[in-house]
Amino acid sequence: MNAHTPRHSRAGRSGSFAERTKWPTLVAMAVLLVVTIAEWYWVWGLFFLFWSLSAFVTRQVFVIQTIRQDEHPFIFWMIAITWVVMAVLVVTYEFFPDAALWMESANE
Repeated sequence: MNAHTPRHSRAGRSGSFAERTKWPTLVAMAVLLVVTIAEWYWVWGLFFLFWSLSAFVTRQVFVIQTIRQDEHPFIFWMIAITWVVMAVLVVTYEFFPDAALWMESANE
């Protein structure tokens, strides 16, 4: 080891502290925990919408493993469309409960 080489080399680590720590992901997880406890489920709908829009831009989704549109188009579209539907359903159910009564009547 060279005298000028730091003891804990940062080789392979690039970018700022925020990029290395993935703080946006940590903040998102904290937000999801808080909104779930507060029963603000519409925020989950916004996350589903964000995930679906991100999928359309990057042409890949991640559910257990990465699914790329060019490799598995059917699975990609099923997941992306499911996320859009979940976003619409969650937000609709939260802000327009009367419009979502069909969901409750199906359970009776």
